Amino acid sequence: MASRSQPPPSSWAQRTLVFLLLAVLGAGFYVYLQREVLRRWFAQDLIGREMEILSEKIDHLQKQLAEAQAELERLSPSTPSERVLEVFGAEPDQQSNVDEREMRCVHLARNLENLFVYLDGRDYVRDRIPPVASRDLLGSLLSRSVKKPPIVAKETENILRVLQNSAHFFRTLGKTDTLLVAALLRQEGELMEPTFQMLYELVGPENECREQGVTLSISLPEAYPYAAYFLNTLGGQSYLLRRDSRVRLLTQYYAILILDRANEEKLNEWGLDIRIPLRNLLTDMKSAGNLVRKREYLKRLLDLNAKYEELYGG
Repeated sequence: MASRSQPPPSSWAQRTLVFLLLAVLGAGFYVYLQREVLRRWFAQDLIGREMEILSEKIDHLQKQLAEAQAELERLSPSTPSERVLEVFGAEPDQQSNVDEREMRCVHLARNLENLFVYLDGRDYVRDRIPPVASRDLLGSLLSRSVKKPPIVAKETENILRVLQNSAHFFRTLGKTDTLLVAALLRQEGELMEPTFQMLYELVGPENECREQGVTLSISLPEAYPYAAYFLNTLGGQSYLLRRDSRVRLLTQYYAILILDRANEEKLNEWGLDIRIPLRNLLTDMKSAGNLVRKREYLKRLLDLNAKYEELYGG
């Protein structure tokens, strides 16, 4: 029987070489796969660790923010200061047999009289040259302001209009009374909330409270240009930036209330959009720490925000 022929040595060598190459390639591919798996595993582990660190930092910052807000609320005044009580006294009780409008007028007359008595004793009023009683001075300031309102329409079309608006009160009231008002705003910060409220309550029908002794008034059409000035002009915003935060926030708050009333009575002749300044003031008001009636202001602003979102969307 014939024996099977053996493959030549060169064929064995080739097969062995191919086997070795395949083994090397396989081992290399396996190492590559393992390395890729390890790389991805380490990358995922690193990302996971970074996410944990970031999550811890976020939790820590949120905790600090909550603590800061709680501290701000704790430090925010919630009752009138001694000076406010000294000047204006305590809030009167509502009498059931007196109509709400009459009661408001009585309260307004009393507070205005108390304010005039207080201001007449202050140096910056008493030393004014020529001298003038604070009652007459306020009437003069209001009269001159409404007779020469600021520029609102097309303010930015001319740089001169912006500059005129920035110096509006100086141009309208003159140097002496502009400095006097600046001194009042600077020295009587604690009185600003009741004072601003009184000025806002003067906005209404002429002679509405004359029977109760209130001889000053501002019509809504006269107040509207100033609301637009403070909310929607570069000159008005420039003026507010030169005032402290309390005066700035109160001015914007009552300007928004006046603009809302103008909307209700179809007097918003320039078609100003109340929503943008309203949302901006809501944000600023939440961080205010020097307003006694902050919660009341926020509630009113939130109600107005809901009203205009329902009317026009966000």
